[in-house]
Amino acid sequence: MKQAKYDAGYILTSLRFARDLFGQQGRVSAIELQLQDGVDIRQAQADIQKILGNGFTVKDRYEQQEDVFRIMEVEKLIAYLFLTFYSFSSQLQHHRFHLHADYRQERRRAYPA
Repeated sequence: MKQAKYDAGYILTSLRFARDLFGQQGRVSAIELQLQDGVDIRQAQADIQKILGNGFTVKDRYEQQEDVFRIMEVEKLIAYLFLTFYSFSSQLQHHRFHLHADYRQERRRAYPA
């Protein structure tokens, strides 16, 4: 995660202190909603955005934490590439062993002791 980005732009404090600091007593800066199962998230997001207007931003949990989910995707890709390489390497080593064993058998047959 781009920790410096968050360190430079955010502080953690109580809601009461933040409201007092910015003179926003009784106001809300965010609302989280949980939708019922089966609800189309994109459609609900569009409907809520239409109701609230352009003065508000409506994001799903993936859009709120883009950096985290992007890092998770990169980690999955790296794990996949590592396991693919490891599997390929193991198969290659196994194949080389059999080629070497076959070569030794052929050599024994060609040049018996």
